[in-house]
Amino acid sequence: MYKKQKYRQKSVVEKWYPIANLLSAGKIKKIYSQRMGIEAMFKDYKTGAYNLESAKANETRLNNLILLIAISYTISSFQGQKIKNKGVQKYRSRTHEKSRKKRRKSSFSVGLSRIYSAINDDFIWELVANLMILNPHKL
Repeated sequence: MYKKQKYRQKSVVEKWYPIANLLSAGKIKKIYSQRMGIEAMFKDYKTGAYNLESAKANETRLNNLILLIAISYTISSFQGQKIKNKGVQKYRSRTHEKSRKKRRKSSFSVGLSRIYSAINDDFIWELVANLMILNPHKL
């Protein structure tokens, strides 16, 4: 059973019947969930965090961009998985849906938000230090 995401406060339950030549239902589920992970990755590449679809680049530049995105995606995913393994995801990525217990964010999203927050923290502390230099008498 698969429950689609809500659209206009309505969700639909769909039954999926995957057909495969594997013997075990567990193997089928594992392989299909890996496929869904790849689909999510392509979505992140094209229209998500990297917005590759709107990058108007020639072939060489596009290849270089895809290589950088692959490296960035890998780092973000590892960082997110590390956060999930530590059990601190609930502090890093809060859900906005009151009824939802399980986090919806992927390891990539969790890792990317961690990297963004690290960059912002450094920027903010640098800004505070510069402001303190401007008014040393207020320390």
